[in-house]
Amino acid sequence: MSRIGKKPILIPNNFNINLNFNILNLEFNNKIIFIKLNINYINILINNNYLFININNIKNKKIYKLANAYYGTIRSIINNSIIGLINNFKKKLY
Repeated sequence: MSRIGKKPILIPNNFNINLNFNILNLEFNNKIIFIKLNINYINILINNNYLFININNIKNKKIYKLANAYYGTIRSIINNSIIGLINNFKKKLY
C-alpha cells in the first residue's frame, strides 16, 4: 500500500464532508468544493473526526498497482482541498 494513502486525514471542527456516489462534497464556512472521484477499487470511510481511505481486495496485479497509485493520489487531493478551504488558498509570486 501507498505510504501516503495509509495516513488518516484529520477533519477539523465545523467541516462537513458528504460522499454521494462518486462526488465528494467538502464544505467549510459557506465555501464548497466538489471533487469527482473514480472510486471503483477504493473505500472512503468517515469515522469520528478522521477520514480513512482503503483499497478493496484486488487479486489482479495490474489493477492493484493502478489502485495503489490512485489511492495515495486521492488522499493527497482530499487533504490539500481541506487545507485550501481552511487557510483560504493564496498564490504568491515573488
